[in-house]
Amino acid sequence: MNRPQLVGLIGILAAGAAVILALFQPAAFFHAYLFAVLAWLNPALGCLLLTFIHRMTGGKWGRISQPYLAAGAATLPWALLFAVPLFFGLNDLFPWDRSNPSSLLAMHPTYLSPAGYIIRGVLYFLLYLWLIQLTRRRDQAWTGPVGCIVFVLTTYLLSVDWVVALEPGWYSTGFPVVLMASQAVSAMALSIAAAVWLKGSERAEEGTRPTWVDLGNLMLAAL
Repeated sequence: MNRPQLVGLIGILAAGAAVILALFQPAAFFHAYLFAVLAWLNPALGCLLLTFIHRMTGGKWGRISQPYLAAGAATLPWALLFAVPLFFGLNDLFPWDRSNPSSLLAMHPTYLSPAGYIIRGVLYFLLYLWLIQLTRRRDQAWTGPVGCIVFVLTTYLLSVDWVVALEPGWYSTGFPVVLMASQAVSAMALSIAAAVWLKGSERAEEGTRPTWVDLGNLMLAAL
């Protein structure tokens, strides 16, 4: 059995185990699936964020990492599509009990409801698709600040909906910022790893030692 066949077999076994888990333990399945979707979304969103940051600041670090950031951001639509099954498990993911009149869920029944989540999910999807299109307008300087503002607001609301809301009664205005920092770190780490792996290529050779140091410093600053 060669490597592709082995990988395919592992994928089939994992998918079978996921189906069994979804049938017998739907709450556990959807929580695990949400974690997997967020783990895939993180670097893709980070690539999008770093692209807009480089549009505003410039610098040689972007000339090395830009191809890899663009490739990472291109996976974002697929990651968002894989998030669609989560809408079928909203009742297993989030506590919709509004029996307590003083609870946050009872005070915001429209916003914190399956219908509200689906509407906002579609809106997030469309905004991210627009942001991806925006990254392709390299000759227009306004795309950097506008894209960064829209990205931060969209990702902030997304993190509140899909992470903060998992724990009833808990909220944090700083957690979405921490999540966006982790996205930037993962995207920077992957772009550096790809650039080092392809060090023999023409684009990788453009990087001088100070530029590689700048990339490391940026990743350290995001940490």
